[in-house]
This record gives sequence, C-alpha cells and structure tokens, in this order.
Amino acid sequence: MTDGRGQAPYSGILNVDKPVGVSSHDVINSIRRVVGMRRVGHAGTLDPEANGVLLICLGQATRISEYLMDSTKEYRATIRFGEVSTTDDRAGEITVSGSIAHLEVQMILRVLPRFLGEIEQIPPVYSAIKVAGQPLYKKARRGQAVNVTPRRVAIERIDVVSWDCPDLVIDVTCSKGTYIRALARDLGQAVGTGAYLRALTRTRSGQFRLNDSLALDQVARASRLGHLSRLLYPIDAAVSTWPAVFLARDEVERIQNGSAWYGPVTSAQAKARAYDAETGRLIGLLRYDNQLSRWQPDKIFPEVVDDAA
Repeated sequence: MTDGRGQAPYSGILNVDKPVGVSSHDVINSIRRVVGMRRVGHAGTLDPEANGVLLICLGQATRISEYLMDSTKEYRATIRFGEVSTTDDRAGEITVSGSIAHLEVQMILRVLPRFLGEIEQIPPVYSAIKVAGQPLYKKARRGQAVNVTPRRVAIERIDVVSWDCPDLVIDVTCSKGTYIRALARDLGQAVGTGAYLRALTRTRSGQFRLNDSLALDQVARASRLGHLSRLLYPIDAAVSTWPAVFLARDEVERIQNGSAWYGPVTSAQAKARAYDAETGRLIGLLRYDNQLSRWQPDKIFPEVVDDAA
C-alpha cells in the first residue's frame, strides 16, 4: 500500500517487545495489517519461545536492516541443568540427563571462561540456518541426519544474576549469530549434567533497549490514532555511529544520480551518512573507495521523508 504520492506511508524503525509464543514472522504480519503496508521486515529473528527486543523496519528502513543485524546483542537467559532438550530450549522434548546432586554454582563459574571471547559454536540442529537452500529444522523434523558446521561467534560478557538449583540466570553480551540455546547446551555438557535454555529475553540490540520497546497493542493503537510516526526511529539510527557529511545542493544531486563525491576521508571506518546541508534530510550512505580516492554511493534514499519527527 502507498500514499497519494506513490510512497510507502512510513519509513523508520520500530523497537517491538516480541511476546513469548509467537514467531518473528507473526509479528511482521501483525504490523503489516495494522500499518497497512507490505514493506515490513525484521532485523534479526527471535525464537517463538523467546521475548524481548525485535527491531521492525518499515518502508525504506528495510534497506538498512543488515546494519541493525550486525550490532551487539544482550540477553537474559534462564538455564536449567540436569535435563536436555531436543531443540536445546523448552520447545523440544525434554528428558532428565544427569544427577545435579553434586552441582554447585562454583562449578559453573569455573567453566564460564571457556565460553568468552571468540569461540567455535555448533548451532542447534533445530535452527533456521540453511544448508543447500533448506533450513536445518525441516530436515531435523523429518528425522534426517543433520550435519551442523561450527560457527565463529564472539561472547563479550557472561554475568551470573542468580543461582537457584537447578536454574541459572545469566546476562550475556554477544555478537550476531550467537545461539544462547547452544550456550546453554554446552554449559550443561561442560559440567557433566546436561542443560537446556528454559527462558530467554533479548534486552538490547545495538542501541535499542527493552525498556524502550513497544507492545504490539501499543503499535496497533498508535496506528489507529494516526500517531505511529511518533514511535518510529529514523532510518539513520541504524548507523548513528558513522560519521556524517553535509552536502551542498549540487553534491546532493550528484549522489542521487549515482555519481561519486570527492570529499575528504572522515574516519578509518570509510563509511559515512550523507545529508542535504540545506534540509538536514538523509540522502544516502557512502563508502570510500581507496583505489579511486573518492566516496561512492552505497545506498540512496531519494524518497525518504522525516516520518519519525
């Protein structure tokens, strides 16, 4: 659906608190219905059994979801020891795996350092990772053998919040692609009791935090009242740490036509946000070409309007 000017009615980012029991795609479908537009996507899924920060991109913001997905994530996880799950979380078939009579929190604390820094992690068999174009979980559900390739992930921090045997609550800061289900499974293996992920909340994704997130009914109500634009973060919130350059009118036209800009390198990052100096409007994202010594347009937003104002 578009407005009278042929534009999508909204462009921006919603910080949604996904509830337990629905998929990330269910959330997208719900928001598509309430905002009346098809161009809606997410920036990093959450399992149905998890809740917390789910970033939803509307309109032109769908083009910058990759930068949101690249951001650091934080989770609060409850791990149950002494039992294992076929899916590594409570959605699977759960069985008792080992005695926890000897298990003390000091034993867990001793093995936690193994999982800090850059590590090789084997994703859960029941995951959406595609092999030969097919999600692993579909093969697993059919009872087919699933060969999961380890992935390199980074876990910056694991803080113990509480221990009430057999449940451990931890806060985790990690890179994209980290499976907290796999961390729970591997912690259980490390202490010899088995374990699975009993509950998970994403508390932060990049700069977006759970305390600022919106319930789905809040989004629906704002849309009905015509106030949804007030809840949207602007597109450039996804790249707010990039340096900004402000271009004169002739330079704006060059960028919008796909031509290079010969401005100075603003940082070692070699990426920049480009704005119209007169209006302050986001024009596009630039990347610096070292070989040609110039800035090249990477993504251009010719139709972006300030919907989040």
